[in-house]
Amino acid sequence: MAVFVSPRRPTVTGQMRIVVVADEEIDGATVVAKGPGGIVELRQEHWGGPPWAWAATVTSPTEGEWSVGLSRDAELVACRRARVRKRTGWLGTGTTIWEAERGWDRGTENLYSAWIEHLFDAPPRVRVGWRPLHEVTRDRERNLLYDHLGLGEDDAASAGALVLEADCADVPYFLRAYFAWKLRLPFQWSHCEAESAWRAPVCDQRFDNGLERTSRQELGAFQELLGRLAETVHSGNMRALPTDDAADFYPVALNRQSIRPGTVFADPYGHVLVVARWIPQTPAESGLLYAIDGNPDRSMGRKRFWRGAFPFGAPVWSGAAGFKAFRPIVKRDGELVALTNREVNVSRTYGNYSHEQYRLGADGFYARVEELINPERLTAERAFDETFDALVELVQARVRSVELGARWIAEHPGTVIEMPEGPEIFESTGPWEDYSTPARDLAMLGAFDLIEEFATGVAERPGHYALVAGEAPRAAAARIAERLARRAAETLIAYRRSDGSEQSLTIREVMDRAAAFEAAYDPNDCNELRWGAPPGSPEASTCNRHAPAAQTERMQTYRGWFERRSRPRRI
Repeated sequence: MAVFVSPRRPTVTGQMRIVVVADEEIDGATVVAKGPGGIVELRQEHWGGPPWAWAATVTSPTEGEWSVGLSRDAELVACRRARVRKRTGWLGTGTTIWEAERGWDRGTENLYSAWIEHLFDAPPRVRVGWRPLHEVTRDRERNLLYDHLGLGEDDAASAGALVLEADCADVPYFLRAYFAWKLRLPFQWSHCEAESAWRAPVCDQRFDNGLERTSRQELGAFQELLGRLAETVHSGNMRALPTDDAADFYPVALNRQSIRPGTVFADPYGHVLVVARWIPQTPAESGLLYAIDGNPDRSMGRKRFWRGAFPFGAPVWSGAAGFKAFRPIVKRDGELVALTNREVNVSRTYGNYSHEQYRLGADGFYARVEELINPERLTAERAFDETFDALVELVQARVRSVELGARWIAEHPGTVIEMPEGPEIFESTGPWEDYSTPARDLAMLGAFDLIEEFATGVAERPGHYALVAGEAPRAAAARIAERLARRAAETLIAYRRSDGSEQSLTIREVMDRAAAFEAAYDPNDCNELRWGAPPGSPEASTCNRHAPAAQTERMQTYRGWFERRSRPRRI
């Protein structure tokens, strides 16, 4: 258990936020604060598990010594002192980006998880998003470390507020660096050579917060570090082999203690997500595991765990996918050192290095994680509904991506976005990376297959579901097929056509256009083409923009990757 106070130096003119984190739930616990004027009444927040967190805020605290902590049944179970001043002290500059004042431990790791969960919290089954990342860190209610350093670093009204613009590979690093900078913890990252057709990513050089700063200003120095991070890291950093001690991440055991908010999920094809929240299963509702991710256009979204959004597998050329945690950094003899895999496993703080997910294989991996999300088997209907809802979320996310591309084109009249060649269409830079959708479309096509085959899976693997007693698996599968037909025909999505009008499509219509989505990822095409409008149809009549013929021909050449639902090997 650990107690934290934010900001770093509380003042009488601001707020003092108290956060307590613990490995175990403590029923009936409340945050307490006693200042020079006595005990203060506090509005309580409680969330998580594991870790569990409690928080409360004192507005305009009085000057002097405070005792803050957690109480249960009128007895303190955790406590610390905090001093409130009239004004904040000078942080100082120094010659490095920042000096690490303490190492990572169980308390700081728990706070990191609690901070991530609180930062991206939202009601279950509600679609949320932010653009860019600093939209959420500048939210005082969400960010437990808002203006922690007292520099106005998160104040949107301040000209010096931090700018956090991150794509999917940057997001976990930006979040970890931001947290470490605020709490003066050590932070490292590596330069990793990208994987090729013959080998996994190899990391050969480490950088840390001890780099010499060029900016004299604290915010400028940290902004410099973020720039260097963005230039150095890529998704391959998270796909190094599980035995690689030089990697920034290590694979964790498949349990609730290890797959906690802040844990990273790397898929074998280049995308990265950060675990944000577990929703426990109840008799009335299914459990959920949510993760947030960044997109090339610097937007942030939230995805639930399922096969369509969390592809798992480890082709040799892709390195190792799966759930991974940041490698702990400690101070030894004044130097920052990353723990080896063996040291992680024997550590009392961590002890969760594991190859379990790779031994299980893909089917075993999904079965194990689903068991964590829903310890009680779901009925076939409920399992189908969860999968179908997740598919709809994927399609709705594509609506936004396509629209952002159309807006960019409209804002740059006469501009043609250059299209890379070969496998580079999936990993590029510039406007193509920001507004094309080949990876998203490939994932969506795979999701179509999953939902179409769901009924067959019920018949072939009835033991995965809580079927009605005595019911034949084929009868249950038939009910699922009927459910798919009904829900696909009833569920609508809508996109904006070139003339500004709204076009509605049922999910059945979208799925029936699968062949069109095998070559519909070019942002130079109109929205109608990108949504597979049949040639000559009223829907297609408003199309006013076409990709260059050479790009259209290349998309036809690459169609086989999408037909096979298989991303090409990197060269």
